[in-house]
Amino acid sequence: MYKVLPISTFFLICFIISISIVSTELLCQQSNGNTGSSQTFVRLHDNVIRQQVSTYSEINNSVYDVSITDSICAFLSYAKHGQIAPGTNGGTLNPVAFMNPTTINTDSKIAFNSLVNGSVRNQGIFTADSNGIYNIAIGSGLGGGSGDTSAHSGDPSPIGGTFSGFFGGTVFTPDINNAGDVLFFCDVNGGSSSRGLFLYQSSSQQIIKIAAVGDPSPIGGIFSAVGPGSINNNGKVVFLASPQGTINSNIFLWDNGTISKIAAVGDPAPGGGIYSLLGTESYTFVDGTSVPVGPVPDLNDQDQITFRAIVSGGITDRGIIVRTGGADSWYVKASDPTPGGGTYLDFQAPSINNNGQVAFFADYRPTPSTISSGIFAGNPESWRKVIAFYDPIDGGQCYGLAFLRNPMQSIDQYGNVIFWTDILSGGGADRMVLGLTNGNFIVVSRKGEPSPIGGTIGSMDAWPSTYNLWGSLNAATPGAAGGALSAHMVYEICESWVPVEFTSFTAASTGNNVILNWTTSTETNNKGFEIQRSEAGNWMKVGFVGGFGTTSEPKSYSFRDNNVTAGKYTYRLKQIDFNGSHKYSNEIEVEVTGPAVFLLDQNYPNPFNPSTQINYSIPKDQYVSLKVYNILGEEVAGLVNGIIKAGSRQVTFDAGNLSSGVYYYRLEAGDNVSVKKMMLIK
Repeated sequence: MYKVLPISTFFLICFIISISIVSTELLCQQSNGNTGSSQTFVRLHDNVIRQQVSTYSEINNSVYDVSITDSICAFLSYAKHGQIAPGTNGGTLNPVAFMNPTTINTDSKIAFNSLVNGSVRNQGIFTADSNGIYNIAIGSGLGGGSGDTSAHSGDPSPIGGTFSGFFGGTVFTPDINNAGDVLFFCDVNGGSSSRGLFLYQSSSQQIIKIAAVGDPSPIGGIFSAVGPGSINNNGKVVFLASPQGTINSNIFLWDNGTISKIAAVGDPAPGGGIYSLLGTESYTFVDGTSVPVGPVPDLNDQDQITFRAIVSGGITDRGIIVRTGGADSWYVKASDPTPGGGTYLDFQAPSINNNGQVAFFADYRPTPSTISSGIFAGNPESWRKVIAFYDPIDGGQCYGLAFLRNPMQSIDQYGNVIFWTDILSGGGADRMVLGLTNGNFIVVSRKGEPSPIGGTIGSMDAWPSTYNLWGSLNAATPGAAGGALSAHMVYEICESWVPVEFTSFTAASTGNNVILNWTTSTETNNKGFEIQRSEAGNWMKVGFVGGFGTTSEPKSYSFRDNNVTAGKYTYRLKQIDFNGSHKYSNEIEVEVTGPAVFLLDQNYPNPFNPSTQINYSIPKDQYVSLKVYNILGEEVAGLVNGIIKAGSRQVTFDAGNLSSGVYYYRLEAGDNVSVKKMMLIK
């Protein structure tokens, strides 16, 4: 049995908010999950689960064919039970990883909270990577919400006093961005406020306040309660805060010291009506205080902000909002059709990537009389079902899912979605799975498989994070070396897994030109293709063709490489993602034979001002002269004068210093001579 220290964070009460239809807020209940062979269940947070209210039992209509691929190239432990906790005078980590998620950035660095054994500095916020563990903020005493004001052994707080109790569990996970900034929530003893949301800034290694209980609100009054939030790579933070007199919360943005309102109860909703509920989850602690905890909003590096909203008097009663450039719009609403059939019923917090794609958990009606749940992703132009109850997965069926919760990033920059599932209705068959945009799955880990620290993977925390090809796994580790009870782990998806799938790539020559054609079956986060040609073993860029971003439809491309000297060449495509990562196509060889005749083309454009293009071809290597004359026969420009290799060539003639009129250009190659007329009009 795993021992959890009596930090009061783990004694959480789920507040119930009354709304008009069956809602995820109404379904906070404890259950052991042993409800029969076909009962589905949802993990809400920590160890709180919900039995499915109603199920869609027509399994054949719900099953679709997918392939399961194991493509993990690295599986590492970054922080485990019993490791030295830096900054705690020799204490050791007790991360309870199966209950406390981590967030992850592009360098695979994770952020997490942990209890600390063997020190009065007995809790803190930490980061970890392949080089070690780092302390961000250390506290002491009892846990967050305990009411303990006597402990003063923690780190100094930016609002005075010292950090004391940290809040563990799903909803209080610290967030980390690519710069290594860490957003966290905690209690303070002896400061100007007893509780707040704080930001460690990696560049200065300083901790600053985002918001604290008692701070003035930009919509009037004060914040009677402040909750957790999410941070983007621009250092901006969206967070929850409640006004006096209610446990419901509004959404705010912190930007370089300034707090502004994003959405508040009573604000107009897009399409009519008003926001009636935004933050609907609140936890009450033993000290009598409450903290708004969800659903936490999210924001991307384009400063798009997304949140779940419940509305009165509008075109819908709930859905997913995305704010772009200050304007709110519905991405998806209740009663909209789902990509898996039926219509949406209720939603949880969406996560958004830098391409404006969101992932969210939703209850939906497969038929008018049934209810099911699933995870969906995409944008209004292209939605897909990632997984739903009874879908086949890893040799079984999906019986268990979890709400997606921020700040754990559930959708990566490619549009793939990481999620937890269980393939047994009674639980105990945990799976961590990456749902790819093409409908396939990568199984990251299975309960019972070997752990990177010895022993096996035990019960998993159901709220992983992903960024590009990295992701987090937080789990118990029974039988691990040194008696480690749990560990925070990371995995890397193999680079051989490619988000753009080529179906063909061909090349053909015509004269001195090479025409390349290629097709793709699917594309994910595709910025485009750099065309490269090899000459004498050296690759050089000869052009670029833009991609279609993310699409599941076949796409065709073409590129013409003009004026290539006769010979054999090799071509390849460098496919580039919006985040800068890339891969190469296969290489193809083509032979350019060159023209068999001497030819001088008419210039284009003609008339021209002030420049024009002159194309010519020669059948063999030889001395070439190309000159321009005025109507008096006087030479005004020498464009080519020397030995030129066989092939087709293009020359630019710039007449910026000449006056308007008729000019002649004369090509001479061996015994061949050709003259043509052109007109300059200024």
